[in-house]
Amino acid sequence: MFTRRQILQTGATAAALPAFGAFADSGAPADADFQRLVENELTSQLHDRATAAALAPIEVDVGFTWSLPTLPAAQLNSIVAYSFGNRPKD
Repeated sequence: MFTRRQILQTGATAAALPAFGAFADSGAPADADFQRLVENELTSQLHDRATAAALAPIEVDVGFTWSLPTLPAAQLNSIVAYSFGNRPKD
């Protein structure tokens, strides 16, 4: 398992950075080139193209698109919120 820091420090991420400019204005990083980069990196890490092809769309959706399903506020009956890192330092 890799930490986010390790993933960001890999050469593949550096190669993917130009792709970020392509979707910075649109807010939707799930373009075909970016997904191909993710799939290629997963293939090199997993040594299994079929598994990488299955995981790449999931990784892009969960890790980069961040779009959650929505519903009308009238249908909500509760809200659960979590906050981390806001503790005062002694």
